[in-house]
Amino acid sequence: MRIAYVFTVGYLMPCVEEIAIRFCFSDFSSLPSLLFSCQTLVMLKLDVIFKLNVPSEICLPKLKILDLSSSKFENGSSVLGLISSCPVLEDLESSHCHFSKISVLDIHSLSLRRLHLDVIEFRRDPEYERSFNSIKITAPNFVWFKYVERMVENCILSEMQSLKSAEIQITLLDDKCQEHAVKLLQQINNVRSLFLSVNQSFSQRVSVQYRRSTHVL
Repeated sequence: MRIAYVFTVGYLMPCVEEIAIRFCFSDFSSLPSLLFSCQTLVMLKLDVIFKLNVPSEICLPKLKILDLSSSKFENGSSVLGLISSCPVLEDLESSHCHFSKISVLDIHSLSLRRLHLDVIEFRRDPEYERSFNSIKITAPNFVWFKYVERMVENCILSEMQSLKSAEIQITLLDDKCQEHAVKLLQQINNVRSLFLSVNQSFSQRVSVQYRRSTHVL
């Protein structure tokens, strides 16, 4: 079994640098804690559909790439702790993930340079609707930001002076969503390159407003 082989590599080869795990079945409850304390790990990719618990004790001193896809985290704050505990993390992607027990997706990293957030809900499973409706990002070395899907009510980007490129692909359902989108764009109006894609009836109004201050590709 491939996953067993991955873990065997982790135990027998302490110099492992890249691990990618994908589970397509739900009769599992956790991953080995060794996964979150690998001293040599540089890249970690997780795509698991069961409720995943991230341990409180994390030691990933060399992790630079963290890719979370379609994963369901039992305690969302533990994932945020994972992100902030990686001292050299540069690339973070969270796509179609669910974070339980948090109201704010608070991402804090001094080393983070690239972030891709796809905050779509698990629409086919009401149990996994998005628990948070606010996002706060503190990353002073940020250079690239991608945001996909529905707008949250509040998105705060702190210390974004280094941001150079952004991709915003959003769906606007009503006037409130439009207001939230404008607030997000106002926080990234110093970028050199902006790709903006807006679904629904407000696209022209938003893009025209930002063509004056940024370069829309």
